[in-house]
Amino acid sequence: MVKKQMQNIINGAKISELSEQYFIECCLKLFPYQNYNFEIAEIPTSSIVPLCKYVYEPRLAFAQQLTTLYEMSAIRLFAPCVFIDSEGQKKIIAPPVIEQRNGINILCDGMHRVYSIINSGKKYIKALVASSYELPLPGKLNHWSNVKLMPEQLSVESNFINFNRNGLTGYSEFFNSEYYKNCVWDECL
Repeated sequence: MVKKQMQNIINGAKISELSEQYFIECCLKLFPYQNYNFEIAEIPTSSIVPLCKYVYEPRLAFAQQLTTLYEMSAIRLFAPCVFIDSEGQKKIIAPPVIEQRNGINILCDGMHRVYSIINSGKKYIKALVASSYELPLPGKLNHWSNVKLMPEQLSVESNFINFNRNGLTGYSEFFNSEYYKNCVWDECL
């Protein structure tokens, strides 16, 4: 059932762009770490360095269709948006998260979307850029040529080179939390 839903997300779905300024304000107010500074910036895809070792087929299919939906809606990849599926279910789509460390754009969330667009030749994306941070990275830097496609999701530990649990920021969990959704919904809908 999940694969079928992911395969057909464009049929009847729509997205609308959120104000970048409001999105940033929500992130600064709600993100659980105090010393993070965020901005939304256009980032060259060639400068993005992955941490993860794998992408997963079902999630990659969703990312590819979401990219198509952005393009059909004439919204820049990947500006913050509200995604509304064909049944009226709403979800906030946060931009991929990049941490800038020592001049390197490190991808911390949004692996499947960025992998998808790099493989399709896109040159730029909108990203949520963190320029200050409190935690170490969850693993060593990887290279896109080393990222492998897998049929199903593996454990978090196996998705990083030299995994460091202390480095998990929880970006993905944060952007999928009810607390975050309720705050943003109050303003944008």
